[in-house]
Amino acid sequence: MKRATLILGLAVLLCGATGAQATPIKITYTITATATGTLGTQPFTDALVTIEFVGDPSKAHLGAPAAHLWVNSGTGTVTIAGVGTATFTPGPVAFDDQGGVPHSCSHHPCYAGISFGTGGSTILGDIHTDFLTYNLKTATGPVSGTAVINPTFTAGTSLGGLTFSSVGATSTFTATTGTTTIPEPGSLIFVSTGLLSLIGFVRRRLS
Repeated sequence: MKRATLILGLAVLLCGATGAQATPIKITYTITATATGTLGTQPFTDALVTIEFVGDPSKAHLGAPAAHLWVNSGTGTVTIAGVGTATFTPGPVAFDDQGGVPHSCSHHPCYAGISFGTGGSTILGDIHTDFLTYNLKTATGPVSGTAVINPTFTAGTSLGGLTFSSVGATSTFTATTGTTTIPEPGSLIFVSTGLLSLIGFVRRRLS
């Protein structure tokens, strides 16, 4: 009976310390399109291409020009239907070009996507007016707009160079958040103190 009471007390203690906060720790920026090109020595034609970049939204920066935002802390992969998945080397960046200064998509197209370098060569982008106000720090999409590539640029990957020679009319950009549950400091202190007290109580009862 005493053991049952002690176990019940421990369960109540732990349940009372479940206060926690869900904290965003990453955003996965994904852009898809149908494209033709080569990955290493493997050609592909009108294949579904999915590029993912997992980055830290707290490291979203305002670059140059002033309307160009980017996240350059993370890793990126490209998956091509019928060919495989490769990791970009070095890692790319997620970007959002808000159209110039003053911020207006009439200055030049507003578009977001994945590129190499801050203001560097676009691997795959998505032109849409929604990107006039997007800041890369939150979830968004899916946003489907006009696809854009740089056909003269070859991106380095773990499977060789990636080059797009042409792309379909439409691409889709999505940003999704990932979260983790982190115990609040007060909860951790409560658990530690409570367990120490319970251990002392058990020792006294059993001695």
